[in-house]
Amino acid sequence: MLFGMEQEGSKVRVNRLRRMAARQGYKLHKIRRVDPRATDYGTYTLVPDKGKPKDFASIEAVEEFLTS
Repeated sequence: MLFGMEQEGSKVRVNRLRRMAARQGYKLHKIRRVDPRATDYGTYTLVPDKGKPKDFASIEAVEEFLTS
């Protein structure tokens, strides 16, 4: 049960960060790799309207970037 609640909190957090990114001119994408051993498994990318995408290793790094 706790695991399910933890996932919901994570989903809420990601959705909040998606809205925050949209207000700043970015789109937040999660890299969808099936293989957990892939180097970019579970990472995130912020794609600006113009320019080069920025890759992040965790959702915490995305949050830090968007709030700074």
